[in-house]
Amino acid sequence: MSADAGSNSPTRALLPFELGGHLLAIDATVVIEVTGPRDWVAIPKAPPAVPARSPGAAAPSRSSTSGERSRCPR
Repeated sequence: MSADAGSNSPTRALLPFELGGHLLAIDATVVIEVTGPRDWVAIPKAPPAVPARSPGAAAPSRSSTSGERSRCPR
């Protein structure tokens, strides 16, 4: 493959990050703010695939009474 093969394709800026020991990247154009590690709040009755929400996100309709908190994965 020649060096010119990708010259017509647009360049994409990616923002790499680590979450739960996995290295991921998202399109940097959708990023609004970059913050450090934050506490996460357990969502009542959430499936294991959705273990928590960021405190800055919209709150669920019912508040948690369990008081469970976990650290945001680094």
